[in-house]
Amino acid sequence: RYLPNPTAFPATAAPRGGGYLLYVGRLSPEKGLPSFLQAAARIPDISIKLAGRGPEEAELRKLVQDQKLTNVEFLGFRAPSELAEIRRQAEAVVLPTLSYENASGALLEAMADGIPCLATRIGGNPELVEDGKQGYLVKPGDIDDWERVLKMFLGTSKEERDKMGEWGRKKIQDGRTWEQHVKRLEELYREAGA
Repeated sequence: RYLPNPTAFPATAAPRGGGYLLYVGRLSPEKGLPSFLQAAARIPDISIKLAGRGPEEAELRKLVQDQKLTNVEFLGFRAPSELAEIRRQAEAVVLPTLSYENASGALLEAMADGIPCLATRIGGNPELVEDGKQGYLVKPGDIDDWERVLKMFLGTSKEERDKMGEWGRKKIQDGRTWEQHVKRLEELYREAGA
């Protein structure tokens, strides 16, 4: 039986409007941040916030310094409630992972908030983010493809971003809320016990 990972579903969509892209997660090699940041270096007018800590933080800070990326801000660890507010102001959530993640919590939370997602085409990401619908997909580790997608996203209108957000919320509402998850789980237990 298949029971997809759920997430909280806010009553209202995020307002967005903060003018930045947000990464949320560990700062570690499997997350693919170097290729994303190297692409961002080619687009200096894009603002990026990185929320999280991890073993690759020093190397990433050096990359940002070496590339003279004044548009990248390291937020460090943030409490969940504070992080939720930061996310709700983001224009998009970014997941440049190189690993085969099943159902990224960062993507699920962003979609529930109605925030477009820019993610690598690997693991479960394409099941959540349909290219051009809830956001855009990128070849893992490909600097040129990240540059292409970042420029494409920057060229979208507020209305296009709103539509991506609506599609994301619909996908969560149609089968990934906690209420649906618990109901289906109870059904599975009853079935197993029959």
